[in-house]
Amino acid sequence: MVNTDGILWAWGTNYYGALGDGEPYIDKNVPVQIGSGYASISSGTYYSLGLKKDGTLWAWGINDYGQFGNGTNAGSHIPIQVGQGFSAISVGGYRSLGLKKDGTLWAWGINGYGQLGDGTNVSKNSPVKIGSGYKSISAASTFSLGLKKDGTLWAWGHNELGMLGDGTNVDRNSPVMIGTEFIAIAAGNTHALGLKKDGTLWAWGSNFFGQLGESTNASTYTLTLVPKQIDKGYAAISAGRFFSLALKKDGTLWAWGDNIFRQLGNGTTGGSHFLPEQIGTDYAVISAGSSHSLAIKTDGTLWAWGENHSGQLGDGTNSSKDVPTKVN
Repeated sequence: MVNTDGILWAWGTNYYGALGDGEPYIDKNVPVQIGSGYASISSGTYYSLGLKKDGTLWAWGINDYGQFGNGTNAGSHIPIQVGQGFSAISVGGYRSLGLKKDGTLWAWGINGYGQLGDGTNVSKNSPVKIGSGYKSISAASTFSLGLKKDGTLWAWGHNELGMLGDGTNVDRNSPVMIGTEFIAIAAGNTHALGLKKDGTLWAWGSNFFGQLGESTNASTYTLTLVPKQIDKGYAAISAGRFFSLALKKDGTLWAWGDNIFRQLGNGTTGGSHFLPEQIGTDYAVISAGSSHSLAIKTDGTLWAWGENHSGQLGDGTNSSKDVPTKVN
């Protein structure tokens, strides 16, 4: 994570040097300082990208599929500069998306399902231009979402379980428009969430674990209004592997979907929870990982819950937690 003074901190599994602290394969269960001058961070499978305030792009960890975007397939145990001129980043699996200040979208890394969006299924170890007019991006393991400045929502990549939301299960190696009037997007493992400007929450894709927020586990290939959220009022969303988090404008935090690793934070372990449940209050930022969750409260404190076998909660232990736990 990046705190308010631009200091980058990392913790959890350090396989292939994924933490960037120069000590590969040594997991950390408390945050360690990695560098300074950062604006945002995004982590994939055993690698990370960091965006500095000056627009430079940095990468560390594994790079077997060219996910660094620096023209090589060599990894690094510490951050190395791999690009410049970027304003936003999103990492999924073994590939990366980058948004430049002029609104152009770029992609690189593995591309077996067309998840780069360049019209091919060929992996790239250097950025390729996908399109223009974008303002935000979200990368899952095998598919991608892009939100344009005009509010239109675009999707591409793997679509076996309907996660592109275009009404089919056909893979797309170029972006297709699937909706309008959106302000936020979140791509999970096999499902996706979208937030409209009227505060309504929409979901699509696989629903085996209840991650769409429906009363059943029926999946959907089209954008579907999450029924319990007709009251609107949502401000932020985040999609984990098989679960979802949402933050309302009043600071209340809601969670639903798979809970086998306690990642919902509702005080229980296991099972699927099909409808959103309120987890807490006074939250400002949320982030759903593969099987754990992080959230920042309005007072700036960091909280974590869910799976913790590699120390990914950062609380100094390797014990999983079923309720939000403060990270010192």
